[in-house]
Amino acid sequence: MQAYDSPGLIDSGRERLSFEHRRLSPESIFLRVAGILAYTRNRFGSIEPWNSRARTPSTSSLEALRQNLQRLAGRITEKLQTFWTDPPGLTFEVLVSAADAGTHTVIWNVRDGAGLTYQGTGLMWFVSFVVDWLFVEDYPGPLLLLFDEPAFPLHPSAQRSVAKIFSAISSRHQLIYSTHSPFMIDWNFPQRIRLFTRDHDSKRAHIENKPYTPEEGIH
Repeated sequence: MQAYDSPGLIDSGRERLSFEHRRLSPESIFLRVAGILAYTRNRFGSIEPWNSRARTPSTSSLEALRQNLQRLAGRITEKLQTFWTDPPGLTFEVLVSAADAGTHTVIWNVRDGAGLTYQGTGLMWFVSFVVDWLFVEDYPGPLLLLFDEPAFPLHPSAQRSVAKIFSAISSRHQLIYSTHSPFMIDWNFPQRIRLFTRDHDSKRAHIENKPYTPEEGIH
């Protein structure tokens, strides 16, 4: 990454930041939740031109960057240890080192109590989800959040945890998600469920607003 000073974009520019969120790479979102504005690859994988003269290298010290990232690592660790149970007690750690002027390398790992590294697809999805979750927690106003097939890489018990997290988030934000998994449905609130069925003859989708009620004639 390459860090630059940009007054107002992190604090007073949250409206702009929320608009940009959909175009940011996971790395940029991770750094911005830590309070660091940095140029990384964009969402489609291209690399920023580090030698751009239009940008002023940040005056933040390496130690200041480390402290910001350590605070974020602590927040991620808290979420992991609360909601990730297989294995339990995971710790998120992050390291940052300086390279050329204004350019830094950030490396993160997830380890268990014995120091073993975990890099499963499901866990990586959950860590990315936690970073987005922290972004939403820090946002000052209510949001409309849309998810398409969330948590599909996770095993059933982890999907249940995500469903509980969604329920908690929905107390402040409106949240809509599609799923084919029965483990992603919170059956404590059946009134929230909508069933979409496709009519192959008309090519139209129909919405059933009360799929949890008995069909007519069935007792």
